[in-house]
Amino acid sequence: MLVVKHVHFVPVAEEVTSEYNLEYIYVELSELDQQSYLAVQDLTNFSGVPHYVVVAENELIIEASGFRDKDGLVKLLQDNNVIE
Repeated sequence: MLVVKHVHFVPVAEEVTSEYNLEYIYVELSELDQQSYLAVQDLTNFSGVPHYVVVAENELIIEASGFRDKDGLVKLLQDNNVIE
């Protein structure tokens, strides 16, 4: 599962997750209530936008910040053995 937060990154995430049959969740942090926002901060090392985490079987695989184009996201997922 790929969790993303960044309006310009969403089309990239949608394309990659569709192509590689991955599930993703978009979270708009500015729309969360304070309790939910603090819970997200406690679970991640949120450091910028877009910020994304990859989780598989309840295990954190990747946590990263910074825009990546399609090729960059695919490489990140390949380098971390999420996709082939």
